[in-house]
Amino acid sequence: MLRWGIIGIGETARDHVAPALRSVGHDLAVVAAPVLTQAQSFAATQGVRRARADFMDVLESRDVDAVWIGLDPSDRGNWVEEALSHGKHVLCAKPLGADADEAARMATAAAAAGDLVLMEALPVRFHPRTTALLDLIAGGGVGEVRIVNATLSKPTDSEEISVSNGALLQLGADLISLVRWVMGAEPDTVRAVSRHYATGADSTTTAVLGFPGRRTATLHASLDACDYSTLEVIGTKGTLTVPEPFSATATLQASILRDGELIGSWRADPWETLIDTFEQTTRGVRAPLDVDDAVATAHVLDWIGASA
Repeated sequence: MLRWGIIGIGETARDHVAPALRSVGHDLAVVAAPVLTQAQSFAATQGVRRARADFMDVLESRDVDAVWIGLDPSDRGNWVEEALSHGKHVLCAKPLGADADEAARMATAAAAAGDLVLMEALPVRFHPRTTALLDLIAGGGVGEVRIVNATLSKPTDSEEISVSNGALLQLGADLISLVRWVMGAEPDTVRAVSRHYATGADSTTTAVLGFPGRRTATLHASLDACDYSTLEVIGTKGTLTVPEPFSATATLQASILRDGELIGSWRADPWETLIDTFEQTTRGVRAPLDVDDAVATAHVLDWIGASA
């Protein structure tokens, strides 16, 4: 069991992180928010023992082993490094940093901290369907992968979105990571186009990625279309379709179709598996996802942003 502090009380912390921590038996020691009443409300509804208005109170707490940091991308870097410097393991919301340089600095800080763990929170990697998908592809289930198409759309009610929180930064880490895992390689070419709100934040970004071996992928990240996500893998011997690849929860029967026919389905809470894996990693068990993967994703995010 780990004792946790929570910095950043947004939707992810409320709907996923805190419930998963409780479910797997971890201790929610302290939560902090700039407005104390907000922290107190979160603590009361999520079973956190105390609430504070200063993030440093979390990092200086002797009864905290690990910290969830769910701040906006532009605010994460300094607090991740502060947490590591205070001897805390860190589970950070995606993407790990506002850009690849920041993500690399955070990874370096974690390496310098010795036994401390820094992990980007990508629950899609910890769902059993994703494991089955990657095993199927590695085993030649559709021959050699040639084309991958991935879409993630989560509509927003507001167009007053900051530049540091547009569609690519909110949704791109999921898309890029899954495409990279399916391809088993890094892209060597990127072309992208974005559409923007008046604030300058991208409402939708579409990218085409080229991979070695005459392979390509497209991805679409949008805050301006209906709630939708899908993954399509086209190989030399067939196709795989994964409905809702990024939103599978314990209530969803998550499926894979090969050439349009159902070949398997799974039901699990990937956040619980993520938390369990994180704890095991703090005890020296190698995780299927390390911080270098997050840095690689950040490089592709930057490349797409520059192209768009």
